[in-house]
Amino acid sequence: MLISLLTPFSLFLHPPTIGEGFKDIMANLKLSYPNMMDVAVPANMVCGMQVPASKA
Repeated sequence: MLISLLTPFSLFLHPPTIGEGFKDIMANLKLSYPNMMDVAVPANMVCGMQVPASKA
């Protein structure tokens, strides 16, 4: 009997890879471009960034 144990450390050392089959499936879904992508991505990129207060 073969027992496979996946521990967080073993996953850190050898991360699983996404198979070519999954990539092909995702590429062939023919999904439309997300409506709010041009708004959401820039908003997420600045989320949490702090602008230092100017010294007066």
